Amino acid sequence: MMLRLTLNRPDDADLLEEAVQTALAAGARTADIAGPDAKKLSTAEMGDAVLGALEMVAGRAREHA
Repeated sequence: MMLRLTLNRPDDADLLEEAVQTALAAGARTADIAGPDAKKLSTAEMGDAVLGALEMVAGRAREHA
């Protein structure tokens, strides 16, 4: 929300939201949202998963620009 509403960076907000969805789709979960048999990531590990997904998403966006 900060990127979109406060900083007026909707394109960056879209990239970050897509990165979060990509990390979640890959199975990344912290303990508070993980299922009973799922691997539970620490906050730092979840951040790393989102950053890795952001690099991938941003790279694709640059290729299509």
